[in-house]
Amino acid sequence: MNRYTAAGLALAAITKQHRIIVISPRTADITAALESFEHVDFIRDQAEIRRADPRVSFHLGGKIIFRSARQSLRGMTADTVYIEEDVLRHTLSTVEQGNLLRDAQLVTTAAGGDIVIGA
Repeated sequence: MNRYTAAGLALAAITKQHRIIVISPRTADITAALESFEHVDFIRDQAEIRRADPRVSFHLGGKIIFRSARQSLRGMTADTVYIEEDVLRHTLSTVEQGNLLRDAQLVTTAAGGDIVIGA
């Protein structure tokens, strides 16, 4: 994830007070994504970035939660699920991709949210 994607997700979380789940290919990619958030000035000033339980919580509302492609989304709800491009391209088998997309749809259904696949 680059800092421009991070800034866009942060703006959506802050302005709409949305809960966003970011799906990264591997756990190591979550660390890199968190670093992208740390390099955007307005995020650093308005948020708490937690690495132990990977998330960015904004002081005015809104939250971005990070999961690897192999972690479950069960029991979670979100306004948006953002799936990084490499998750579907390189990380998961066809069956696992279908399961992830089904779970993402279930997570966003209650909020009437969206699934966004990074480019």
